Amino acid sequence: LPRDSAVFVGRSPEPLRDLLIALFERTKRRPRMVWLPISYRLDSSRPLSESALTQFEALVSVSGISPAEIAVTQRSVCFVDVVAWGITFENLEDLYLRLAERSGFEPQRLRPLLHYAGLVAEDWGWGSWRQDPAGERLFREQRAQVIAVPRRLWGRLGNAPKTLERYPPELWGSAPRPSPDDQGASAVKLARDLAAFGRDTDVRRDPAPAQQ
Repeated sequence: LPRDSAVFVGRSPEPLRDLLIALFERTKRRPRMVWLPISYRLDSSRPLSESALTQFEALVSVSGISPAEIAVTQRSVCFVDVVAWGITFENLEDLYLRLAERSGFEPQRLRPLLHYAGLVAEDWGWGSWRQDPAGERLFREQRAQVIAVPRRLWGRLGNAPKTLERYPPELWGSAPRPSPDDQGASAVKLARDLAAFGRDTDVRRDPAPAQQ
């Protein structure tokens, strides 16, 4: 994780964030961990409207990770997601650079501060995204990294109960909607269990069992 901010994108990495917050709870220096529960993967075929771009800017500004704040403070941000192809990362890069230009900042000033970490199933790989021009550039500039995890863990993160429903661009102007009661309750229980697990002294010494 980066020294400054780790931004967990979408709903899938929410359990991972809950666990890491607990693991880092008593450390002297820990990255700021932000949850950005947007859904912006399958919508990439449609150009994002100026209205949605403005709403996205409001979302990241409230979280203290707006392009302007990153550029001024020069504090790096690492976006974390459970991925298969990395399309969300490409979309985020485009959104941030568009906002930087609209705010009067040179995109080149912001780009080195945007980093990406994708959790992938160890038997899946990420070769296709590396071959995409946008993805290849991120890897070449050493701003993207692949974190291979057991497929069982990858599947659990992707399919775990969610506290929120999908939050696509057309809804960014409104508050995220909670998941139905049964799924929401299961997600809250999972968050509590992970927090307790992360605070366990034995786990702090050896977090490897968390993947089991």
